[in-house]
Amino acid sequence: MFRIYSYPLRFVLSMLLCVYILFPSCKHKAPTSFSLSSQNELDSFFYALNRNYPIPGLGIVIVKDNKIYYKAFGSTDVSSHKAFTDTSLFFTGNLSELMVATAIIKLAEAGQISLDDPVIKYLPYFKLESKTYMDITIKHLLSNSSGVPHHNPVWDLPNYDNGALELTTRSIALQVPRFERPGSRVFRSAYNFDILADLISKVSGKPFENYMKLNLLQPLEMTKSSFLLHDLDTSALAKPHFISNWYSYAVTRARLYPYNRENAGSIGFHTSVKDLSSWMYMLLHDGKLPDGTQFLKKASLKDLMTIQYQTNVANSFVGYAWEIEKADRRYIYHKEHQMGGFSAEICLIPEEKTGIFIVGNIADDFNTESIIHQVSSYLDGGKLPKIGKPVYIAMGLAYEKTHNNVAEAIAIYKAAKLKKNYETGPASLAQFGINLLYRIKRIPDAIEVFKFCCNEYPALASAHLNLAEAYMLNHQPYEAKAEVAKIKKQPYDTNDVSARLAMIKKALKIERDSLYK
Repeated sequence: MFRIYSYPLRFVLSMLLCVYILFPSCKHKAPTSFSLSSQNELDSFFYALNRNYPIPGLGIVIVKDNKIYYKAFGSTDVSSHKAFTDTSLFFTGNLSELMVATAIIKLAEAGQISLDDPVIKYLPYFKLESKTYMDITIKHLLSNSSGVPHHNPVWDLPNYDNGALELTTRSIALQVPRFERPGSRVFRSAYNFDILADLISKVSGKPFENYMKLNLLQPLEMTKSSFLLHDLDTSALAKPHFISNWYSYAVTRARLYPYNRENAGSIGFHTSVKDLSSWMYMLLHDGKLPDGTQFLKKASLKDLMTIQYQTNVANSFVGYAWEIEKADRRYIYHKEHQMGGFSAEICLIPEEKTGIFIVGNIADDFNTESIIHQVSSYLDGGKLPKIGKPVYIAMGLAYEKTHNNVAEAIAIYKAAKLKKNYETGPASLAQFGINLLYRIKRIPDAIEVFKFCCNEYPALASAHLNLAEAYMLNHQPYEAKAEVAKIKKQPYDTNDVSARLAMIKKALKIERDSLYK
């Protein structure tokens, strides 16, 4: 028999108050904005970037610890000058694959699939011209280790039918995989994620885009986002653009919009910076949304962000749709694209709860990697650089006006460096030479610019490398070899110098061998 005790109400309330004081961590800490001074610094930096560079519209998301910043600048269309806002929708290219991977992990968490299940369990019509295609699993598709051949997406004849994704899966039935044994290598193919999108549709019994909206995007508070173009408010949709004149850097709206439902899984996702901030926050905060809702269990999030393979490049790895690098003992998750008149890149450092996303509605010469590096340095306590108009645009205008007089273009650079009225760093100078070499096809003039660059910046390996490449294209292997010899004695000032140097050496060897045939 139990004895019943009665306690005064005042005592009960005081005990509850003690519990609240002793365990404050039970309450979710809502995200906050960056400090006003930080917001002003970031606003000024991105405004200057949008104003001085040929970027019609620019969108940014930054998550740092419990702080969120998202902003948009410029216009969605250079013709109408409609403002690019934090709710404007844009094409995300192959960043769509990251959302598909999130949905697959969510299905696995619910017990509807297992990542080790063979694809043919859900898509019996999935086939390749090999004896091992039946061994390809969902995990192999997620990690680009299936061997499925790569095909570039097309949007000149888009398919809008509900069966578009199944058509993509069936289209490779007679093709030979890139390697015979699934899981033995990594070969990146957008079709992996189109097939996964088809699988999501068949498992859920719903069109892929409907499933993603109801079970992923809406729970993630991404209410304006969609994989289905016809769902979107076209008046809020950013339009694609390209550079139509490499002298003046004139920007023109693209005629075709990059959408085809056959590639919905790999390039179909459309979102806004406001919506995207919620998904990024979740990835960096143990699967929790900004309002504290647990979207993914911690174990599921760990699966989503686990390294799957090491590539043949040191400190480079592949995850589920993620490219992963190890730098300064930190694992950096990133993905980028330049296609269809758009550019975007996302970079996450989960252990530091840091995420940066950049998007622009132009695909030409928009260096998202450089911007992310500058913002990352700022978040680590550094300063944002001052953004000026790049000198290569002024050089291009002078070159065109004087009917291809490279000396006049170089004179513009010298004057700008004295007056400090343009951005005159080595990258900006080199860009003019790169345009001459690859876009305008004036190789001798490009060589003159790169020679000048080497004189201005003799310690930069990239300057000599640019000149070596120009010499090779001009069939001057001995001069190229001389520049390569100079590179050996100097530090590598850019991340890609090693790879480019290896390619030049290989080309020199081929050139040398051909002389003895």
